[in-house]
Amino acid sequence: MVGPAFPPKTVRGLRTLANSGSQSTETIHSNSQIKNIMMPEISILAILAAAIIPNLVGAIYFGPLFGKTWLASLGFTAEDMQNRNEALIYGNAFLLSIVIAFFLKINIEMFHKDVGTTGELVFSSFHTFAHGALHGSIFAMTLVIPVVVCLGLFQKQGAKNILLNTGFWLICFALMGGILDFWS
Repeated sequence: MVGPAFPPKTVRGLRTLANSGSQSTETIHSNSQIKNIMMPEISILAILAAAIIPNLVGAIYFGPLFGKTWLASLGFTAEDMQNRNEALIYGNAFLLSIVIAFFLKINIEMFHKDVGTTGELVFSSFHTFAHGALHGSIFAMTLVIPVVVCLGLFQKQGAKNILLNTGFWLICFALMGGILDFWS
């Protein structure tokens, strides 16, 4: 008889919440069982859909909605924005948005941990667009917006520009979080 590729791991206390405080032990014999406990499932399509959000929202937000206000807050005109390498700008923005979406998904799922009825650690226990939008908004308000405000202050940007940027990222993170949480 061939044994497991590694010694069995014992996970204690996983059933504590499910069984009214009773301690239990569960033996795990395979790499896939450990992976399911340690890492939530991630949909690549959800990551890509969420990653396109900043480009789509930015095209509207910094275009017809607040484009003139944003340019004025930077001291630019529409002519100043001509002759840019749009493919480079939007391509890199999309690649960086993939990184943001991936780690936002991980963050959301780490808050979704629960203990199942048989004692296993369960990810993704509550999935709605609104719940994900809440997680995305909280992430934006506690991490992204403070960074944007600090950068704006050190770069001597005006309050209008800082507010426009923080509003943009709050909307993006709320929408991204909603998509990532709903589409699991």
